[in-house]
Amino acid sequence: MTAAVRVPTLGAPAAVLRSHAGIEEYRSWVGEFVPNQAVRWARMCAYRGFVQAWPDINDWFAAPLPVRLGFTGGALRADGRTVAHRSNGYLMYLALVRGVGLDYGLLLGRKYNRMFSEEGGRGLGFDLGLFDRHVDRMVQLGFSRPSASTDLMWSLGRLVLHRADPDLTAITEADLLTSGSRFGSSRSAMTSPICGAGCSRQAGRVTTR
Repeated sequence: MTAAVRVPTLGAPAAVLRSHAGIEEYRSWVGEFVPNQAVRWARMCAYRGFVQAWPDINDWFAAPLPVRLGFTGGALRADGRTVAHRSNGYLMYLALVRGVGLDYGLLLGRKYNRMFSEEGGRGLGFDLGLFDRHVDRMVQLGFSRPSASTDLMWSLGRLVLHRADPDLTAITEADLLTSGSRFGSSRSAMTSPICGAGCSRQAGRVTTR
C-alpha cells in the first residue's frame, strides 16, 4: 500500500517499518476489540478516509502539523475538521499494535483520555493493573486520585505512543527525562510515581516497590 521506511522511535528496541495497515488486518482488529457496531463503522470510515487522503503514510508524517491535526489541508466536515482529525483511533493502533511511533508535535495537539480504561484500551496491549498501581503510588505521595489518574494518562499515554510500545515496564529513566523536557514543566508530575521516593532503578529501567 505504501513504500516501507525504517524509522527509529525514542526508546524502542529496534527500528520498524512505517506503513499503513491493510484494510482486512485493521477490520479484523476492530471487529475483535471494538464491541459497539456504530463505533466499528465509524472506525472503518475514518480508516478509509485517512488512507484515501494519504495513501503513503510517510507523506502524512511529512505534512505540516496543522494539516496532520486536521485543522486545514482538505475538505472541512461539519465539525470544522478534515478527515485527518478522525484518524486518532487508527493512529493509536499503528503505534501500539504495529510499532509506528508518533511524534510529540502531533501527540501534544490531540487528546488521549481513555487509553488506560477497560473500554478505551482494548487490544492495545496495556497492563491496566500496572497503570492502576502507579495511580495508587501517586495517591500515597499525596496526589488526589482523579489528579493522579489524569496526569498519568496524559503523560504516559503520549510517551507510549511515541515509543510505539504499550509495555509500561519497558520505559527507562532516559525516556522519562527526555519526554519530560518535551512536555514541559507543567506536566513534571509524570515522573512522580516512577522516579520519586519509594522507587528503584534496575538495569536502566524504573520499577515501583
